[in-house]
Amino acid sequence: MTSLRFASAALGAVLVVAACSSPAATVAPSPSATAAPSPSPSTGGAVGSFDEAIDAVLQIEAVGTFRDPEEGERVESGRGSGFVIGPSGIAVTNNHVVTGAASLKVWLGPDREEHAARVLGASECADLAVIEIDDVTTVPYLDWYDGEVRPGLDIYVAGFPLGDPEYTLTRGIVSRAHGILDENWAWVEDSIEHDAATNPGNSGGPVITAEGRVVGVHYAGDPNTQQHWAIAGGEARSVVEKLREGNDLYSIGVNGTAFAETDMTGIWVYSVKPGSPAAKAGVIAGDVITRLSSVALAAEGTMREYCEILRSHRPTDVMPVQVLRADTQEVLEGEINGAPLKVATSFAEDEGTTDDYPEYVERTDDTGTISIEFPTAWSDVSTTTWQHEGEDVGVVVVAAPDIDAWHDGWDVPGVFFGASRSLPAEYTPTSFLALSDFSSDCKDVARDVYEDALYTGQYQIWRECGPDGKAALLEVVAEPADQSFLLLVQVQALEDRDFSALDRILDTFQLVSP
Repeated sequence: MTSLRFASAALGAVLVVAACSSPAATVAPSPSATAAPSPSPSTGGAVGSFDEAIDAVLQIEAVGTFRDPEEGERVESGRGSGFVIGPSGIAVTNNHVVTGAASLKVWLGPDREEHAARVLGASECADLAVIEIDDVTTVPYLDWYDGEVRPGLDIYVAGFPLGDPEYTLTRGIVSRAHGILDENWAWVEDSIEHDAATNPGNSGGPVITAEGRVVGVHYAGDPNTQQHWAIAGGEARSVVEKLREGNDLYSIGVNGTAFAETDMTGIWVYSVKPGSPAAKAGVIAGDVITRLSSVALAAEGTMREYCEILRSHRPTDVMPVQVLRADTQEVLEGEINGAPLKVATSFAEDEGTTDDYPEYVERTDDTGTISIEFPTAWSDVSTTTWQHEGEDVGVVVVAAPDIDAWHDGWDVPGVFFGASRSLPAEYTPTSFLALSDFSSDCKDVARDVYEDALYTGQYQIWRECGPDGKAALLEVVAEPADQSFLLLVQVQALEDRDFSALDRILDTFQLVSP
């Protein structure tokens, strides 16, 4: 619900896509890329050496509509690499090469025959996809390497860099056997660093041994530092086995890039896989996913938070999602695998303010049942019990610069967030909200239905409160879908930045462990 604004051009300036798919082109190979020797034709089965790999490595062309932060919507034809892993034409590539494409074509075999292909399964966090090639029967394929990967191991990178239809093979060694690569386009838990030269278009191609066994799946390179990375074969193999069964993994169906600006972070969506959870929720190319499962994304400009969330959830789990739609400057909220996106209310925007507190803190109650974020400046905090009519009815988090002053008057901002298991037996959100009456202190009140990705109920906002009429009080009474709790949120606001804090509170209050 936070009011978010940005200029598309400014956003584009901070997006550096290091992944290695390439626009379709016919260009000369990189000077560091050495043409492979011509192998003897293979009639199928696993290849036995690096010089036979040409028969199992394919070039992929993906055509689709993508949304770039600087150039806007465009139809793009990009080329990457891949490799066959079974005689029936199942192949591996990168997620960023194929996800969101309207059509796929591949060129395979010594004669570079053209075939159509389709995606069986994909993972944006592992940056892997498995595709099925049409109209093939028995084709050569690559086996996985079962030996120990260690620094100094001789390797070769096979593929079709720079969109060139000519196959290339470069040689190097493994320089680092294991590492986490936390970048703006993927978060790979086990990566291999090597020094074999690569270029855009090598993405999805195999990193192989002299015997033609797959050590890893190439997915990134930095020619300025001569560092190149592959998804380690062990991690890739386990993911690929699930993807080839037709299941997505660690994925909601997005081809995107993380970014971080001063006033906003998130995942810029280049394209969305049709029929995916993201597509069903209403996410479209050009959206910025700012929060997932109530967690702010890309704090450091990487995919870490996004991928940690996906790796800790099942594919069918319901997850709250918030996006900024750049074209309309609207904030939308909904659920992955649940309620579709709709425009969210922003109280800060209604008040015409962009002022905000510089820092926020997240706190839970003493039992860990509820959680909320509020300004660090509201440093007087209570996390004990919620009392109603003299009885303990639940848990609470209260925060203000001075809780006593907040409770007794209208001169101090603050927040109360309580959750009760017992109150739903006596009250609905509407009947509980009716107990509150500040008409003697406030001149105006507005009431309406409250609804977000997790809770529904009623809210009312009292205005022109206190002796000088400068305060406002928002009250939200809501419940989860199973009506197991009654939730009360009260926020008192005086300054412009308090309304921004109000939006942050409504974005983050939640039952953590019911």
